[in-house]
Amino acid sequence: MNRSQRMKRIVSLNEMQKTVASQKLAGTRGRHDGNLKKLEEFRRYRQEYARALQNPGQSMTAAAARDTRVFLGQLERTITALEAMVTRSERECAEDLVAWKREAQRANVLVDILDRCTRNEDTEREGRLQREIDDRRVEMSQM
Repeated sequence: MNRSQRMKRIVSLNEMQKTVASQKLAGTRGRHDGNLKKLEEFRRYRQEYARALQNPGQSMTAAAARDTRVFLGQLERTITALEAMVTRSERECAEDLVAWKREAQRANVLVDILDRCTRNEDTEREGRLQREIDDRRVEMSQM
């Protein structure tokens, strides 16, 4: 097995690693987008319920107002937890992007090395063939 064949195997393995990193990044971004969507949705709920509580035109019983305040407290806790999740998923996206870029860069370098190996082997093969042709010509001229 010559060097270019060994390099092809390495390039192939690295391409798989790059694909895995790409898939992981896509999954992380999808989760992050979902977290952002949920956060915005809960913020809208909070605004709606806070508006309903503060709207003096709406008649609300004391029990309903208390229940709304309790619910707003639960929404606040949920929003705080979602904000933490968004921050965490944002960090994971950044980390996965760095990992994918590293794999992509490694893949490019390995492809360049493979191309160089292939060119060198082609040059060596052509040189051998040319020497054989030259040797045969010499042998033919000596006959």
